[in-house]
Amino acid sequence: MNIDYISIPTLRVFIEVYETMNMSQTAKNLAMTQPGVSQHIKSLEGLLQISLFDRINKKVLPTEQAHWLYRECRQILENLEKALGEVSAKKNALKGTLHIGMPIEFGNNRLLPIIAQWLKLHPEVSLQINYDHAARQSQLLLNGGLDFAITDSFNFPKQIATKNLSSERLILCCSKEYASEHQLSETTKFKKADELDFIAYLEGSPVITSWFKYHLNKNFHKQPKAQLMDVQGVLRLTLAGVGISVLPLHVIERSDNKSKLMLFKGTKDHMVNELNLAYLNARKLGPVASSLFEFLTENI
Repeated sequence: MNIDYISIPTLRVFIEVYETMNMSQTAKNLAMTQPGVSQHIKSLEGLLQISLFDRINKKVLPTEQAHWLYRECRQILENLEKALGEVSAKKNALKGTLHIGMPIEFGNNRLLPIIAQWLKLHPEVSLQINYDHAARQSQLLLNGGLDFAITDSFNFPKQIATKNLSSERLILCCSKEYASEHQLSETTKFKKADELDFIAYLEGSPVITSWFKYHLNKNFHKQPKAQLMDVQGVLRLTLAGVGISVLPLHVIERSDNKSKLMLFKGTKDHMVNELNLAYLNARKLGPVASSLFEFLTENI
């Protein structure tokens, strides 16, 4: 039997007739005509090719098949009504698990306090956070592993849309101890950069390369002394005098060891890293994701 031929209103009429055992009362309860009620029952019996009710002295008595069908249909319709009610209520009572990505440092220090406020407003929402850089966040967005991500500046594929959320100033710096050892000043032009040591955040030193291109119009090809994908790790190695690095200004200003760092001025205003909300163009954000998306945009 193909369920496509049976409508929910027909099942609703069947359940009402079963419970009242009276066609007239069913018509009254459902605001229908009695012939309309009879037609629904006849149609259902015809499709199932069984008799659901025996008509005796103007009464309708359920058959054995009707008893079984009633138990099953009533439970199914109750579950359906419950599910529809929960879905329609989600605007006011969000539920579910949200998967988002974010960079470690900016995420922990700028985003998590805001996200914590949002989570308190929605106690039935849980959150799974992926800490990673933009390139890998991009892949997770493409394969559906993330609802959206907060990422650094990145050349995303065309399937991913971005919305600017915030920005951070990027500063080239080293410890004052390292600067003294290598005779560096705040206005150094790095004519012998290949003789210095650098600490990179990602493979290929893209941030350091960008700084040299932006401020000095120089190409940077130096192999880093150390490479680690953690801003706090880069900060610690820099403070320890291992080499020169690029750090977000908010990380430097928050450091108790700021007085130990030399900040290189460059030739222009500070280079800026844009922080974006990234999401798939073709994927519509659900109510939970949309709510956090809007909350971050308004409160960052």
